[in-house]
Amino acid sequence: MESRKITAEEAKNLNVVDLGKKHPVRALLETLEPGEMARISRKDFNWRKRTPNFFLRQITAATQRKFTIKKETGKTGWLVERVE
Repeated sequence: MESRKITAEEAKNLNVVDLGKKHPVRALLETLEPGEMARISRKDFNWRKRTPNFFLRQITAATQRKFTIKKETGKTGWLVERVE
């Protein structure tokens, strides 16, 4: 499992924002800076017949940010990179 407990000290060092009602994957993608990458696992995003590209198109239309997305072999997840 990729999720784990952390200490208060570790939490202070994290760059976090309120999640609100957004899907956790969308919240992660919106915080990417140019040149940063995120690995999205199938466990975290398992919408039937959808990929994270669904969120990327919405974010790009609203903010003009550019992303690239690649799928991992074996259907284990996706690699998303913010280009600009």
